Amino acid sequence: MAQESLELQFGVYTGEVQDGKPHGKGSVSFNSEDIQERKTFTGHWVNGKRTGPGKMIWLNGEEYNGEWLNNLQQGQGEHRFPSTHYDIAMWDQGLRHGPAVYYHPNGGKEECTYVEGYENGPSTVHFANGKKEERIYENGVLSGAAIIYGTDGDKFEFNYVEGIIQGTAIYHAASGASEERSYSNGVSHGPATLYLTNGDTEERTYENGELHGIATFASHNGDREERCYKSGRLDGTAKYYYMSGAVESRIYESGILQGMAVKQTTDGECEERIYVDGKLEGQATVIFPDSGKEMRNYQNNKPNGQAMLFAPNGDRIEFNYENGIISGKANIKGSNGDKESCVYVKGVKHGPATYFWKAGHREDFHYDNGIKTGKALLRGASGAIREGTKKNGQWHGPANFTSQDGEVKDERWDNGRKI
Repeated sequence: MAQESLELQFGVYTGEVQDGKPHGKGSVSFNSEDIQERKTFTGHWVNGKRTGPGKMIWLNGEEYNGEWLNNLQQGQGEHRFPSTHYDIAMWDQGLRHGPAVYYHPNGGKEECTYVEGYENGPSTVHFANGKKEERIYENGVLSGAAIIYGTDGDKFEFNYVEGIIQGTAIYHAASGASEERSYSNGVSHGPATLYLTNGDTEERTYENGELHGIATFASHNGDREERCYKSGRLDGTAKYYYMSGAVESRIYESGILQGMAVKQTTDGECEERIYVDGKLEGQATVIFPDSGKEMRNYQNNKPNGQAMLFAPNGDRIEFNYENGIISGKANIKGSNGDKESCVYVKGVKHGPATYFWKAGHREDFHYDNGIKTGKALLRGASGAIREGTKKNGQWHGPANFTSQDGEVKDERWDNGRKI
């Protein structure tokens, strides 16, 4: 077939011609004032019309490479955009019609269906990071229920209204936690509720996509905290209400507990303590209802290390905490001048102990779970000695008594009474 050049109404054609019309393979360069802003077309022609495979290029850089019929896209074709996005779709009479796949330059893609040029029905978006969204189109506009599936098992259920996320939505974390929140114009806005797997909940509020304002945290164990969010983070004063009735006033800074806190119990006990990066750390002072006072130290949320208790009667106890439990050596200094050295095990006096009277007497004995039990040796200031056994804190059983003059006597005791 002859190769010719034709001056056409829309541009200059070069290619095969039949009966004075483009027919067969050929290309056209469109006029610069083309109303459709077309640049070139290369492909097949039948009786002067684009029919069969062909490629159209527009002035803005768009390209369509696929099937044509009577000058319109028909059948499958690939449409590329200047942004490097492209789709592969079925066409009918110049409109996308049927299944289509839209490819994003970052590696994502969307699978959908067109009806007479508009997306309609279910669509699936595969994001480059592995996430997936299932959604629905109505005449080219996203509408109705949608779900986004995360790569780690999380899931986000929401609704589109005229292409924008609106109304109630639920986020399900892979851990089992979930949050029910409200959306307005595509942004989290309004009341929300967080549900944790252990039964904890938090009633909170979003403002233009960020947590903001008063929130109420409710623990599964009955505790509760009133706190405040600012620009997405916990910030400012908060009050923690323990199920026991105790209340702690504390401070959040940038989402973390920091600084001085005061805990008060229902019986009047008051503790001043310090949070550092969310944990109780450093020195704390406890004032008891009877006006007694304890100085203690926290490490990683638990009392640890040296502590000192000042009793209202003037007694003073120096002891140690280990992971919140009184453990190790302790010294007790009575207001009357008496002293006791003992050992605590799991919060109870247990093991060897010595009691010193101001008058000069001394007793060496043993504690068993807080009770004087077992062998004991009492040395009087005068030099007299009694050696025997204690039971439930009292002398019990046989004993030897040596007077200050050296006289030795055998004794027998019954629950603190010499017989």
